[in-house]
Amino acid sequence: MKLFILMILFSIQSFSNVEFIGKKFSDPFGVSHSINSDDEWILFAVDMEGYKMLRESVNDSRVKAIEKKKIKVISDISKMPPLISKMIAIPKMQKLPFKIYLDQEGSQTLHWPRLEGALTLIRLKNGQVLSTEFIEVKRDLISFFKS
Repeated sequence: MKLFILMILFSIQSFSNVEFIGKKFSDPFGVSHSINSDDEWILFAVDMEGYKMLRESVNDSRVKAIEKKKIKVISDISKMPPLISKMIAIPKMQKLPFKIYLDQEGSQTLHWPRLEGALTLIRLKNGQVLSTEFIEVKRDLISFFKS
């Protein structure tokens, strides 16, 4: 158990040195976007469960919160079968009421903290990590949008 906690602390510490500014992600339309110094939050979905929680939690007022809080929503879809992503998932993402950016190969987000079934919330200032936390239930995600 102690080893596990030390490994988590080490990975968070090494993650805090990751440079975010300039990392590029494509949107569901294939347009490339970069993380810039104005972005204050990253909401990262590592799997379908986290993505589903996000999708089900966002309504019109929460879309405004995403824009106001300068949140970049990023999803790692690298484990999704290519046929499913191209034929089903990406077309559905094109219809979302908020902008989402995709890591299709998994290389851009490889070293980011992740927890299966949860969203990773990363707070940035000038591209540097201030804090990270996991959001595991819709209630906490909705509270974050309202804060």
